[in-house]
Amino acid sequence: GVFNLDNSLTPDDVKNMKAEDMENYVFPVDYPLIHFSRAELKRDRAVYFASGNSIRWSQVNAGINTETEDKKKYKVYQAENGKFLGIGYYNREKDELKADKIFVTRQEI
Repeated sequence: GVFNLDNSLTPDDVKNMKAEDMENYVFPVDYPLIHFSRAELKRDRAVYFASGNSIRWSQVNAGINTETEDKKKYKVYQAENGKFLGIGYYNREKDELKADKIFVTRQEI
């Protein structure tokens, strides 16, 4: 994975650390998803995706060959601000990006 002991802290380190210093050790939620490709959605589609819905592939910004990518997982972001929305996968049969795990609410978009 992407985590190693170089960035780790002991329990005593954490106990003695100021809250604002801990922020240096907190990674974004999408940090470990290095093997997933990136997909972007415009705001209106991002809200729809965040509700757990599938998005027609023609409305997704991701450069792939759809003939070979069935079930490939994607990190999904809102195009305008780069906000991480969640994980989706390409469904070749329906030619869509299917919502899998959502990390935001509609109100956060």
